[in-house]
Amino acid sequence: MYKKFLIALTMFAVVGIAEAQVESETSETEEKVSLRDYVVPKKSALGIRFGYFNSIAASYQQFITDKSAIDVNFGWRPSGGFVRWAEPFTRLGGHATYQRMYPLDVRKDGTIHFFWSVGWHAGVVEWVDVEDSRGLQTGPLVGVGLDLRFEKYSINLGVLPGWDLPGGNLDQAAFFMNKGSGVAVRLLF
Repeated sequence: MYKKFLIALTMFAVVGIAEAQVESETSETEEKVSLRDYVVPKKSALGIRFGYFNSIAASYQQFITDKSAIDVNFGWRPSGGFVRWAEPFTRLGGHATYQRMYPLDVRKDGTIHFFWSVGWHAGVVEWVDVEDSRGLQTGPLVGVGLDLRFEKYSINLGVLPGWDLPGGNLDQAAFFMNKGSGVAVRLLF
């Protein structure tokens, strides 16, 4: 219980620090843009995502305001993932998250955003080691991450450590499972 409390406290502290960073005035140089006046120039991004829930997935991100986005991923995970120590099942599914963005560094050629996210995942699962064993796997997701936008090259990188709630096997008291994690590479448009 103490470990879970520390993880939650750390997440809220990081969000608080990011908000304080956004609110503080930045030095006005020719290269930097004011964080308060920042407008996302390209609102959409499409690409691929590599992660735990789906080993490989199509990834789409759409900014709905200059400080929030929707991230949708749909893909496939082979038995054992692409590493052999993972669970023995195949999954087809996806997840969608709402992301609240906090620009940390804004320049003419790119931006670094810190974000927190909440969402939901769902997938059809087939266990390899049990005959005729299929099921639906679903649940909420929370996460924090970094979103790097390179406007000059029209590339977006998203790094999301995400947690599946309640996660894993309830009989093992695993509240946080790092199953929502992934890295996305997308083209901006």
